[in-house]
Amino acid sequence: MLLGDLLMDAWASLVIGAILCAAMALPLRRSGGEFLHQGATIISVVGIVLVGFGLSEGVDVSDTIVALALVFLSAVLFAASRVPVHQFMCAGILVFATLWLLDGTSSTRLSLLQPLTAWAAVAVWWLGRRIDPKARWSGHVAPLAWVLTLTAIGLAWFHSVDMLDLVDPTVVAVARYFGAALLPATALAVGIDSLREGDRRLFVLLVAASVLLAWLWRWSPGITFGLSLMLVAFARGNVVLVAVAVISLAVYLVAYYFQLAVPLLTKALWLGIAGAVLAAAHVVLRRWPMAERP
Repeated sequence: MLLGDLLMDAWASLVIGAILCAAMALPLRRSGGEFLHQGATIISVVGIVLVGFGLSEGVDVSDTIVALALVFLSAVLFAASRVPVHQFMCAGILVFATLWLLDGTSSTRLSLLQPLTAWAAVAVWWLGRRIDPKARWSGHVAPLAWVLTLTAIGLAWFHSVDMLDLVDPTVVAVARYFGAALLPATALAVGIDSLREGDRRLFVLLVAASVLLAWLWRWSPGITFGLSLMLVAFARGNVVLVAVAVISLAVYLVAYYFQLAVPLLTKALWLGIAGAVLAAAHVVLRRWPMAERP
């Protein structure tokens, strides 16, 4: 009943939401019991929601201002928090507000936002591999990376449906090739590490196969993102991320079959070529002698 009364008064929800966010900032920064952190997480998220409602209903501002306010508030709380669950939820609000700010509901913007989100997800995962575990921000990487990953997976699903006929063909082409370029870029980053270990064959195979596969699957961003995610997951040794990448890849391979924009014969041809490329890489890796590490 109290929450309902607050929602009836937008200004009250704005003020109380701001108070709740400010009051919970300190408990979320300090080490404490699990119950304290859970309660502070719930109250803080409710505070963000109340602030967003109060701005949108009680103040005569545009949706852009509301989205900017949510981006700022969630980013501040995300940076200040030391609780993983709270970091994840704040990161979710941050990404949602950012997509709202960029007007992600239109098909044109959605076509561009999916590859941008996919690039951001892989970049954050890769940053987490490079950052010192003892660094101050090391605990913030995984929650943000998971939010970006799940968002990119969801956007790829909507991107894969046949709604792109309503979008400017130039925008579609730019988004398609930009998203496909993520796979060679990820393979290049992973391959550079193999070069440092003295194994040149892995570098050559990764880059060559990724370029061909990226071109083949440029019509389906979920497949290229799933492959890129698998490379990063193996490089990080993250079993859960590997499972998510494999499942998402399988789902998008099935969804790709139902894409009406690509003829069935073309789909079969590309699947055959992709299988041949992977099989050839497997044979080469098994028969080519391992490089000796210095």
